[in-house]
Amino acid sequence: MSSFRTPKQFFLHFILVAFVLCNLNTASGQSNPNFLSSPVVQATYGNSYLYDIDVSDDDGDELTVVLQSGNLPDGVTLLEAAGEFSLEGIPIEAGDFPITLEVRETTTPANNELQNFTLQVTKANLTVSADDQNIVYGDAIPALSISYSGFVNSEDQTDLTTVPTASTMADMNSDAGDYIISVSGGVSDNYAFNYSAGNLNIAKADQTITFDAIEDKTYGDADFTLSASSDSGLPISFSVLSGNASVIGNTVSIN
Repeated sequence: MSSFRTPKQFFLHFILVAFVLCNLNTASGQSNPNFLSSPVVQATYGNSYLYDIDVSDDDGDELTVVLQSGNLPDGVTLLEAAGEFSLEGIPIEAGDFPITLEVRETTTPANNELQNFTLQVTKANLTVSADDQNIVYGDAIPALSISYSGFVNSEDQTDLTTVPTASTMADMNSDAGDYIISVSGGVSDNYAFNYSAGNLNIAKADQTITFDAIEDKTYGDADFTLSASSDSGLPISFSVLSGNASVIGNTVSIN
């Protein structure tokens, strides 16, 4: 049995088919959203980081950005405000963080684009300086101290895995002069160490020399001896500065 459609039925059927085809063509023809911005891939431990994420959709659809995979460093967050997206914060851990961001349409999540990058959070620079020291010959070497510059996040040396130490080759028997105070040995996951040596100055010690009095002498008198002592215990030598006399050891001859 054959069917027969009136012109009105045929016209309605045509409109319905045309409507379905139109919707299919519109859905299949939509463009994906995309990232317009290049990621900021470098950050420093304890310093502010900001990546303003710029996205676009040719169809004007509402978009959202999500962390599709990976882990953000502690202290860094993916934020959204009034349709604007950003990665920002102060990273509190150093290292490499592979990240995949996804921008997608809120109504059609399958329309999306991915952005892959690795956020490298480098260690903060920490300057470690050995403090200068001054002593006098014969003194014991004092406790060597260290100064720091560059801590972030209100941290101090107690936050280091291993605290640096200072040392010198000098000891209490070393001669007067200048000696290097070196510093080394620091270990930290979040700080890169820059070492600065200090100086140990050993000054000469004061001493008092007691010279025994000499009686008046006349040309032709016999040779005589000199006597003197030092409270430092160092040996004493004698010499004639002026006059007709000579000295060998501590014996004086009048010429």
